[in-house]
Parts: sequence; structure tokens; C-alpha cells
Amino acid sequence: MKETVLLYNINGEKAKNIKRVLLLLGLRGKNVSEDMYGEKLGILAGMLTEEAVQNEKRVVESENSGDTQDNVPFTEEMLVMCGFSNEKVDKFLIEMKKKKVEKINLKAVLTPYNAFWNSYELYHELKKEHESFGSLSKSPN
Repeated sequence: MKETVLLYNINGEKAKNIKRVLLLLGLRGKNVSEDMYGEKLGILAGMLTEEAVQNEKRVVESENSGDTQDNVPFTEEMLVMCGFSNEKVDKFLIEMKKKKVEKINLKAVLTPYNAFWNSYELYHELKKEHESFGSLSKSPN
């Protein structure tokens, strides 16, 4: 799998600046549109095949299979780094900072576990994490 960055709701100058960083580091960028949000992240990244997804038996998926209330398209920016080593993650984020790319709050690395999630599931998990970090930083210690 080629190192890929999945880009959600990132447009304009910020998108251009990110594409410059991707080009500089020899990475592939893929814009994910709303009609792709239901696909498994591993498929979007080229890490999984449809067959692998069909063969995967996950309790989590079967428990959530009927729950589509959270499958409302989101408008916040999100970025997923796929196939990255730890060093590549660091290098990518450093270059983003050097090129003065505005902050993207919702960022993740594709893992064997979240590869079976769809974009909605990842979005909701990242939102929860981001909000909990926000509340931690506001606590008076």
C-alpha cells in the first residue's frame, strides 16, 4: 500500500498547501467525498479488499450494524494518514507546520483496527477524543 493521506472537507488554499507537502514527501493524497463515507477506511486507503471486509467477523460491527443515526455527513476537516511509519507521521506533521498549513483538529493514523471502520465511525471517535482533550486542558489543576 502506498503511503496515502485521506482528506475530508479540506478545500482552498489549505488543500493546495497540503498537496505541496504531499508532493514534497512523495505521498499520495485522496479527497474523500460524502458518498464515500460509508466505505471502510482500509478500502479507501487501498489496504483492504472487499473480500477481506466480507470475511472479517467483528462483534463491534454486528452490534452497530443497524445504527445509522450517526451517518450524517460531517463538514469538519479530517485527515487520515495511511501506511505511515512513526517517522513518516512526524515528518509529515513537521512539514505541515513548516509550510504553515492551518491546524486540522481531527487527525488519525490508519491502524489494523480502525481500517474496518467507516469515515463516520472514525469521525465520531475523533470528535469524542478531541472534546475530551479540550475539557482536560480547561480543568483547573
